[in-house]
Amino acid sequence: MSLIFEIRLKNVRLVNQMLFTGKQADFARAIGKSPTYVNAMLTDADVKNHKNIGEKVARQIEQGCGLPNGWMDQDHGEGSDLSGIVAPSQTISARRVVEAEDGHPDYVMIPHREVRFAAGDGEMVFDEPSAPPLAFTREWVRKNGLQVDKLVVAYATGDSMEPRIHDGDTMLIDTSRKTLTDGKIYALRVLDQLRVKRVQVRTNSVVLVSDNNKYSPEELSHDQVENLDVVGRVVWVSGCL
Repeated sequence: MSLIFEIRLKNVRLVNQMLFTGKQADFARAIGKSPTYVNAMLTDADVKNHKNIGEKVARQIEQGCGLPNGWMDQDHGEGSDLSGIVAPSQTISARRVVEAEDGHPDYVMIPHREVRFAAGDGEMVFDEPSAPPLAFTREWVRKNGLQVDKLVVAYATGDSMEPRIHDGDTMLIDTSRKTLTDGKIYALRVLDQLRVKRVQVRTNSVVLVSDNNKYSPEELSHDQVENLDVVGRVVWVSGCL
């Protein structure tokens, strides 16, 4: 394996982890490749199905991820952090979420709950184990008026909130925002079901609306609203809401 292929392998793993939090399907979507292809790029060089990253693919990765031309061909060192790969693109900079060490001066650690909030017909959840925390830039958190101790990261499941929220997307939830605001997206617990829905607030009811129009709105009566547990407002998902 030549040196350039070693450097590109190291960098593609860095991009996958730092910009896409290890989710190969998101990475694949960004560069126009299949998840299988991305998986083959990320495997060790001595694995049978490994794919070396050639010139054309390296440039596709840079373009799809908003990275500077030639970035994939540079050795960024063992201590690379997110600031070394964040591109000028608004789309990519909005995805500044990485696993990081506590105490980094530029980042804040947000707890990551392995709860898959349902963005579909609802999903029964009985356990909420914690995963390693994720890091967001302090500046981004400050600019958006968020309080670090009120934030939690979780995943969405299902397709009912597409195209805004896709299956497996990472969401940042502000648990301090429990008062429903018309038109905003919330993580909700309805009885034993976890939902992610846009809400319409009416005089005596609340309507849960899916962005995907193949799902019908669900109107909750006054009594049902009384039993509605608002986990928090979704304030980030692969970009700012």
